Amino acid sequence: MCGVQSCAISACGTFAVLGTEAGWIECFNLQSGIRRGTFEDPAVGELRGHNGPVLGLTSDATNSLLTSSGYDGFIKVSCCLILSHCL
Repeated sequence: MCGVQSCAISACGTFAVLGTEAGWIECFNLQSGIRRGTFEDPAVGELRGHNGPVLGLTSDATNSLLTSSGYDGFIKVSCCLILSHCL
């Protein structure tokens, strides 16, 4: 089990995005507790967002972009289709 390193709440307040020690980025519905998805970067080669801990997460005001920063030195901006349900 990987520990949570970072957390962001969507602008609408419905979703929480969690970043883990292992580089996973997961999205959960705060009302139901259901996992809504995992963000991945094909360049990493696995179902992870970063090679190493995710240190920071934020979504924009329209819930269409997710920005993540990792211990691997990368800042990544992803199209955030899961969070777009808040629009």
